[in-house]
Amino acid sequence: MKTEFFTDSSNLTHDVVNTICENHYGLFSQLTSNDLKSLFLSLDEDPKAHNVFHCMRQNGLTNFIDMVHQFIMCNFGALDHVPDVDSDNHFHYEYVNCGCKHQGCRFRKVYCVIKTKAQA
Repeated sequence: MKTEFFTDSSNLTHDVVNTICENHYGLFSQLTSNDLKSLFLSLDEDPKAHNVFHCMRQNGLTNFIDMVHQFIMCNFGALDHVPDVDSDNHFHYEYVNCGCKHQGCRFRKVYCVIKTKAQA
């Protein structure tokens, strides 16, 4: 199922994650626990995402829902109309210019390192 995640650029904290799934708009908070667990387990199989999750655990972030939410904000948060999860369940990471360096994000250059601006 193709899914595009993105943050609301009008929200200065960027903590509201939106989804477009098969042309249906929704909020991250509306996804079921089973959907999020499935997404977490799929992401955790990817070596790059696995390393980010490991780092999250080392920084005290252990709840899988919070981990997926943070991961999406850092690695899928741009609205680029390219599905972040395609119909074959492949992930398409993107550079997210969330401006965390201006907001004192404690996760800066920790969780958002999968795709750099130069790779975008």
